[in-house]
Amino acid sequence: MPARRATQAECLPLNAPSIDARARNVPRTGRQSSCSWHLKYMFALLSENGPCTVAADGVNTTPNPHSWTTNANVIWVDQPIGTGFSLGATEDFDTSATEAGVHLRDFLQEWFKEHPKFAHHKFFITGESYAGHYVPALATALLKSTPTDIPINLQGITIGNGWTTPSHR
Repeated sequence: MPARRATQAECLPLNAPSIDARARNVPRTGRQSSCSWHLKYMFALLSENGPCTVAADGVNTTPNPHSWTTNANVIWVDQPIGTGFSLGATEDFDTSATEAGVHLRDFLQEWFKEHPKFAHHKFFITGESYAGHYVPALATALLKSTPTDIPINLQGITIGNGWTTPSHR
């Protein structure tokens, strides 16, 4: 999905079985500082909180009874641009968490324009590891949205094992 300039953000939106006013939108983001994010992105999707897990045979999948998509619409977003499956010219790569937060906000604005039925739902941001930088940056960018932006009903953030500063890890 186009995010800004000449960039392409990789995302995988999955819906809860019934879409109603109580459903939540949860973007799942994160970043591993020393390994490929797209592997972590797919790991979370296929073994932690996605609708299915990889079966023991390594070929098939089985339903995940603990899937977040049981009660929420989840958008797994591979970001920032230039890592994993998300594409862009080198000059469009983000150079700070603040920039990445603004970029992801811009992406979400485009996503909600294309999927307006989700715009009014409660919105939670989640992530782990290096997302300790990106999740607060996105929340800040959303709180600084302009009156012309699609309102995003931010309800909270969750960071698991977040990397914020090396001395406090």
